[in-house]
Amino acid sequence: MTLEIPRSLSRTPVSDADRQAILENPGFGKYFTDHMVQIKWTVDRGWHEAELVPYGPITMDPATNSIHYGQSVFEGLKAYRRVDGSIATFRPLENARPLCSPLKSAWVFGQPMNISSS
Repeated sequence: MTLEIPRSLSRTPVSDADRQAILENPGFGKYFTDHMVQIKWTVDRGWHEAELVPYGPITMDPATNSIHYGQSVFEGLKAYRRVDGSIATFRPLENARPLCSPLKSAWVFGQPMNISSS
């Protein structure tokens, strides 16, 4: 399956000088990218309607379970462009592992998941 991802670029990207300063000491949860990927998922269609958009607020339905029951999981996968132009993700398997652990109180999937790099 190939997923086309249309791009909508930020009107206010971080300057090259600011980006370089951030990369020298990025910290954790301190700086954010200029863009984010939004992808819809449904049982009938799976992943669809992917798009790269400027970083900003996300729309949430007021009936979202996490608002009513206080149980939710969000994992923002981090991806970086390498010097050669390729894209690398940062520890996707390690970031996903806690989402699937039956020992975690926020184990929302109901069953263990097989995690692989494919």
